[in-house]
Amino acid sequence: MSKIIFNEHQRQLLEMNPNVASVSDRAIQYRAEFKIQAVKENLAGKGVLR
Repeated sequence: MSKIIFNEHQRQLLEMNPNVASVSDRAIQYRAEFKIQAVKENLAGKGVLR
């Protein structure tokens, strides 16, 4: 479990993201479609942007 605890403002901002299914105090659940697309792009060689 994450050591990060989201405050109410952070949770509201995260919930506005169309790729986020739900947010709790300590966790973000992403939509299945987003996860599948991320894996496909990773397998195709597209890396993480930092």
